[in-house]
Amino acid sequence: MRGLAPRAALVGLLLAGSLAFAGSPNAAAQTAAAAAATTTTSALGSVATIRLVSQTPWVGQGGELDLGLVVQSPGRSDVEVAVTVRQAVTSRSAFAQTLAGRFSSAVIDVTSATLAELKPTPTGGVFVRLPVQDPSQPRDRSRLLLRSAGVYPVVVELRTPGDGRVLDRFVTHLLYAPTAAKQKLGVAWVVPFHAAPAIEADGRRRLPPATAAGLAGLSHSIASHPTVPLTLAPTPETLEAMGSDRTDAPPDEPAIPPPSPTRQIVTGPFVALDLPAFEGALATELVAQTTKGTEILTTAIGRRPDLRTRVVDGALTTDSLARLQAQQVDRVILPERDLAAIALRVTLTQPFQLAIRQGSRVDAVAADSGLTDHFVTGGSQVLAAHQLLADLAVVYFDSPGLTRGVVALPPRAWRADPSFVDAVLAGLTASPVVQGLTLDQLFETVPAARTPRRLPLVRTLNTSQPFPSLPADQINATRTRLDSFGAVLDSDNPLFGSIDSTLLASESGDLRPGPRNTYLQAINRRILSQTSRIRVPKPRTITLTSRSGEVPITIVSDLPYPVHVVVQVSSDKLRFPAGSTKQVDLLHANTTLRVPVAARASGTFPLAIRLVSPDGRLIVGESRFTVRSSAFSGIGAVLSIGAILFLVAWWVTHIVRRRHDRRLLPVSA
Repeated sequence: MRGLAPRAALVGLLLAGSLAFAGSPNAAAQTAAAAAATTTTSALGSVATIRLVSQTPWVGQGGELDLGLVVQSPGRSDVEVAVTVRQAVTSRSAFAQTLAGRFSSAVIDVTSATLAELKPTPTGGVFVRLPVQDPSQPRDRSRLLLRSAGVYPVVVELRTPGDGRVLDRFVTHLLYAPTAAKQKLGVAWVVPFHAAPAIEADGRRRLPPATAAGLAGLSHSIASHPTVPLTLAPTPETLEAMGSDRTDAPPDEPAIPPPSPTRQIVTGPFVALDLPAFEGALATELVAQTTKGTEILTTAIGRRPDLRTRVVDGALTTDSLARLQAQQVDRVILPERDLAAIALRVTLTQPFQLAIRQGSRVDAVAADSGLTDHFVTGGSQVLAAHQLLADLAVVYFDSPGLTRGVVALPPRAWRADPSFVDAVLAGLTASPVVQGLTLDQLFETVPAARTPRRLPLVRTLNTSQPFPSLPADQINATRTRLDSFGAVLDSDNPLFGSIDSTLLASESGDLRPGPRNTYLQAINRRILSQTSRIRVPKPRTITLTSRSGEVPITIVSDLPYPVHVVVQVSSDKLRFPAGSTKQVDLLHANTTLRVPVAARASGTFPLAIRLVSPDGRLIVGESRFTVRSSAFSGIGAVLSIGAILFLVAWWVTHIVRRRHDRRLLPVSA
């Protein structure tokens, strides 16, 4: 070992070890992803990398920082591992600089050893231990001397010997807390169970295997740490897909951990939405989204969820906020970017009031944007987890001893990795200065922020950001068509629910305009494919032999379920004594309706036939008959009889006169 200061006793602080987790699938995948993301080529042209796979989350007085590393150095064993410890950061901005590899603090110590000295195993695992001086014990030069509690940057590098060229590096932190805090910083971690809509445009549900495995791993990791308070924010559509995908899971194992004193579950819309897009013409769709989401979540967790708390991951307006308030929401968690900026010396770690309009307000907490940045997909997930813990420690050391709380809200696109979740939850369990909270616990235990004049702090929304839009006319037209089709079906027919879910999924904020349009077109095709299997007779001619009669109309249904339609008939020359409309229940393949008619006149004229939904807004089928009436009307019959009688009288008179004239003729000689 070599250091900047004499430290002979540090021999053995870098120990070779066969790390059991280094060969696990998660660690292997993480190492491969990290190596693909950041690589450095050595002089021999081979890739050399060093990755963090485990770390002691917190170090007390006389404790030790243990780093588990995986080193990949194909073709050479003379590279060295160097560890540099720097003085503690003094602010969050200084902490952010360390993540970018920029430092303003002095170096405390540097140690290094070659891989040959460390005797690497075939898996490349090495174990680094940095012991810390106990202030109550005599000075030990082999231990790091840390003057005060804080967050100390630790730079781990893979170097070539001699010239010290850096092949790969990362920055982690030593979190030093000699004593446990009497008042810890509360952190409400909102854990999303979210994926892009699993319902595809054709109505089938496909949850990608990698996504399903990731969600199952997330659920398992959370269930493995039952004592850490968390808030779960499942997207109902994703939760429904998780339930249907778990064909190999035990029947009594829930898709997500059930609610408990340490597990708050918040509800939300059926899919992730951009709320401003639902103002005005799409207001009823927002209600449908919330209703469907609550129904699915109630079924999944076995009880109705609390509706008062809503996590909003996306743009927000005062109108959107007012609509949430109308849905009984009085606590809102939203990203800091959605709020108008205010001047603060340190991070705001308290709830506040959010203005809506006309003096109306709701309680709110801003999700910390710095914490959100640690939720990344890919790269070293263990390193990202410990950087998150370090950031929380920095927030605590800003103002130790006060009752404060922050919200950690991952971005919508974040994909949880079990190694990240396990590392964070283990760190929260062991932390002497940070504790987990549910959102309810945060609102109930952390006092609301106040202004210097001791008035409640009231914040407003950021109105300068652009707001997304949706094709309201197209969505509403599709909704009208679907509702009319629903009236054709029995109330328990699952087809309506399937198409309704597809329509709601088309409104997801995860979709771009092209795929969204594909969804809407497919919904209309699905409805047409069903209604086209209900048919009225083709055009034909019906002859009436009397003044009144019946027109038979046979309706054919090839559908495997009963449907209900209304038959409408119309004609200028026919009357319909029983009415021109009649609802018909199609319970069989063929259903014949006999429509009573009365002819207004003799002749040939059209009869229009239309099948519509019970609400009259959806045309199911149309046809046109030709009706031929050969019966006389009453006036025609009288005139005809009169004419016949006149002719008979004329002929009788004519015959009588001829006979009379013959009798009067003289007899010839």
